[in-house]
Amino acid sequence: MQQSEFVRHWWPATDSLDLVDGPVESVATAVFTEVARFVNGESLVSEWVQFDSMDQILRSVVEYTNVPTVYYVLPTRSCWTVLWNNSFLCDGYDSLCWCLTKNHQMRTIHWRSSDEDAVFQAGTSFT
Repeated sequence: MQQSEFVRHWWPATDSLDLVDGPVESVATAVFTEVARFVNGESLVSEWVQFDSMDQILRSVVEYTNVPTVYYVLPTRSCWTVLWNNSFLCDGYDSLCWCLTKNHQMRTIHWRSSDEDAVFQAGTSFT
């Protein structure tokens, strides 16, 4: 199977996307609640931002960090909502998925897939 030009261009940032079964508004509220718990009282900013493409979303991130500081909650054409963040590990955020499931009863899928070694060894995993 051949990767799309978009995936190749942004790789390894496209290695992992987390999926949450639920409407984007509900998922965004739950994500905000969990991130607020993670940062334990630090100030958070949340806003709805219109993007025309995933390319614009990935270009909007100025800095990739060890601990994510930017979270995107993205609608899809299905019942699933996509989560993406600016971790330089490009591995999604399985702990956030776990917290969304445990604390908000949301069904989540954390996946990572790559056919080339990068930050992690090539392969695919689903949690």
